[in-house]
Amino acid sequence: MKSAAGAREILSAHEPGETVQVKVLAQAGDVRTFDITLHEFPATSRAVYFIVPSILGAIFLAVSLWIFGFRRSEPAGRAFSLFTSSLAIVTGTYFNLITTHEFTVLWTLACGLAGGALVNLALVFPLRAAPDHQPPLSALGWGGSRPGACVCRLPQSLQF
Repeated sequence: MKSAAGAREILSAHEPGETVQVKVLAQAGDVRTFDITLHEFPATSRAVYFIVPSILGAIFLAVSLWIFGFRRSEPAGRAFSLFTSSLAIVTGTYFNLITTHEFTVLWTLACGLAGGALVNLALVFPLRAAPDHQPPLSALGWGGSRPGACVCRLPQSLQF
């Protein structure tokens, strides 16, 4: 089996409580067989791993759009919107990250962008320093987002 769709297709023929045999092919070439009892996903876990992160992601996205609407002309408003939008993606795709892994690259990019946007926000909030009193790191401008954007290449090289 090579995808989550294949697993879904096989599992759709079975009900919770049934025992299925799973054969695993090791790198050495030997095949191991396991008897796995299927269970329904518990409602408490559904709330913790799917509902709460989805609601938080929606809140982060709403706050991002709200602040961007009011403060799009200010560097701190743009940095905050980038940070909360990235954080919305990170929290909203958490369930997928721990189950089917379809959004791993997107999640990793969003983590990098959230970190870079947080650096940018720290450099421009509450107020950008006057030109004659700017700290040395303020010359970076949006430089915090560049390393964060480069992080998205990492999961592509680590995929197996």
